[in-house]
Amino acid sequence: MNTGSPSGKAYRYHRWLAHHHLEDCTNKCLVISGTYVCSRCAGLYPFVVVGLLVGLMWPVSEHMAAMLYYIGASPAWIQWASEELGLYPVDSRTRWVRFFTAWPAGWSLGLLLSGHLRVPWNPDFLNAMAVTAVISFLVLLASHTIRWLNE
Repeated sequence: MNTGSPSGKAYRYHRWLAHHHLEDCTNKCLVISGTYVCSRCAGLYPFVVVGLLVGLMWPVSEHMAAMLYYIGASPAWIQWASEELGLYPVDSRTRWVRFFTAWPAGWSLGLLLSGHLRVPWNPDFLNAMAVTAVISFLVLLASHTIRWLNE
């Protein structure tokens, strides 16, 4: 896995799971076979599948899955919010932080989703999704307000 900056004309600027602007890809993405892959997504999605399979084979209560989700997702939330609010640098050295903080977030999200598949729309699942949405909205609102005030 090459994580260095693109060099040479032969380099392809293909993106897979990379929703960042091309100029941000060198700081926020891993490069796998010449393709940008969002470092957080690369850590998150495989572990969602693992957590989902583990949760379906060895079920935990919906409440326990929600608690594990809050604990597991917190490092990724904190890192993301710190970046959004300008408290944490966004450079090529921090892509691994995004990658590794996504592992527990993915695993715990998979467990949470397994509970949702067993008991659709259970209150613990709905509460966890609501908390995620509210925290994300508040962080984005704060970051956009800070940018607007600094213009």
